[in-house]
Amino acid sequence: MDNWPSSTMCYYNIGNGSQCCSTLPVLVYQYPQTVNLELLHDGPLLEGQQYRLSCTVQKAAPVKHLIVEFLEGARLLAQYELKNSTEKKPADKVFMHSITASKENDGASYWCQTKLDLGPEGPLRPRVVTSGTVFTTVHYKPYLRGPSHSELISLTVGDPLHLNCSAEGNPSPLYTWTHPFAASSPIVADVFSVASVTMEHNGQYICSASNSIGKTTVYFNVEVQANYMYIILAVAAVVVALVVLLFIIVYVRYYRLNKTGRYNLKDVFRFHQQHVALPDGEL
Repeated sequence: MDNWPSSTMCYYNIGNGSQCCSTLPVLVYQYPQTVNLELLHDGPLLEGQQYRLSCTVQKAAPVKHLIVEFLEGARLLAQYELKNSTEKKPADKVFMHSITASKENDGASYWCQTKLDLGPEGPLRPRVVTSGTVFTTVHYKPYLRGPSHSELISLTVGDPLHLNCSAEGNPSPLYTWTHPFAASSPIVADVFSVASVTMEHNGQYICSASNSIGKTTVYFNVEVQANYMYIILAVAAVVVALVVLLFIIVYVRYYRLNKTGRYNLKDVFRFHQQHVALPDGEL
C-alpha cells in the first residue's frame, strides 16, 4: 500500500438483488523514515543545570503505536508513547526529555531509538530505528580524589611530609597553598612535599583547588614533635661522662691522700690480704 485511506469499505450482494457494505478495519504501519536527536544547548554544560534532549521522529504511522526511548550509553533514561493519538497517516513527532548535568555524565553519549508496536500478530522483535549519538561535555568544580584529611598528622623532626590535594575538575584545577613557614616561591602543585621536617613546619596547611566553576578547600593540620630519642641519648651520654669524670676525680684525690708510699711486691699478688703501704727506705 502506498496511501492511507480514511476508510476502507467492502461491498457485497445480499442475495435479493440488493447490495450492502461494511467498513474494513485496515491498519497500515510505517516505520519512521528518520530519527534525529539534538541537545538544545550550545557549548559545555554546567554542573547542576538542566538541559533538554529533543528526539524528532519523521513519517511514522500510526503514531499511537510508536514507542520512543531515550538512552545514556546502554542505560534507559525514559520511554514515551502517544497512545491517545488518533492519527493514522504518517506524521512527524518531537519528543523531549530533560537531563541534569553532573560530573558523572561528562563525556556521556546520548541517543534515542524508536519502534512500532505491531500488536500480538506482529514480529516478536520489531524493527528498531535509532538516531545518531550526542556526546556531552560538562564543566564542574574540583572534587578531591582522596579523603578529606580531617585527622591530625603527627610527625617527628626529620620525618618526610607529603600532603596530597589532588582534585578532579573540568576545566583542570589550579592549586594554591597557604602554609605556616616562609617559602621563596609559591607552591602551585597538587602535592606538597618536605624531605625532612623541622619545628617550623608545625601548623595548618590550606590547599585551594579552583577553576572557572568553583573552588574546593582542604585543611591539613600538622603537628611536629621533637625527636626525644636523640635528646635521651644525648642526656645519657652527658650523665655517663659526668659519672666517669666524678669517679676519676674521687679516685685521684683518694689515692693521693691515703695511698701514697711503697708496696711489697709479694703483697700485691696476695689479693686475700690487705695491702699495707711501707715507709720509705724499707724493702
